[in-house]
Amino acid sequence: MTDETYQGWCNRETWALHLWLTNEEALYHESRARAADGESALRDWVENDLWPELHQTHDGLVMLKDVGSLWRVDWRELAAALQPE
Repeated sequence: MTDETYQGWCNRETWALHLWLTNEEALYHESRARAADGESALRDWVENDLWPELHQTHDGLVMLKDVGSLWRVDWRELAAALQPE
């Protein structure tokens, strides 16, 4: 069995998505608001609203490539990290 943790996160995809969601102020605040509504609200927003929009911009395409697949994202860990203090 291999250790797939990355930078203190459960895997690289979760780390990369968190990095992107917290890198821009507006996206950071929206992500935290969605996380406050729960893990499934955050996941639904990313998968159904944000992810399709990313195909429209250069930065979005970079984010898509950097994160890779959402199926490996640990939504519970991500939502916990984004919870408002």
